[in-house]
Amino acid sequence: MVEKKLYYTMGEVAEMFDVKASLIRHWESKFSCLRPHKNKKGNRLFSADDIERLKQIYHLVKERGMTLEGANKVMRASAKAADL
Repeated sequence: MVEKKLYYTMGEVAEMFDVKASLIRHWESKFSCLRPHKNKKGNRLFSADDIERLKQIYHLVKERGMTLEGANKVMRASAKAADL
């Protein structure tokens, strides 16, 4: 069970998804919905909402085999639907 925290570090997030930090940074550059906070040192700090978005991205890309472009379309569509 993962403890509930306000923010998670890049290392913690990479460990949660069993991926390298570089992959998460790459996804951050490709998905506009993924914008973690950065502290004064520039370290990324991920909120619970960021983790949920990463779960969706991971599912679409790694488990369903979608391209980043296809996953991005799905993420944008679900964000629009949530706004309605």
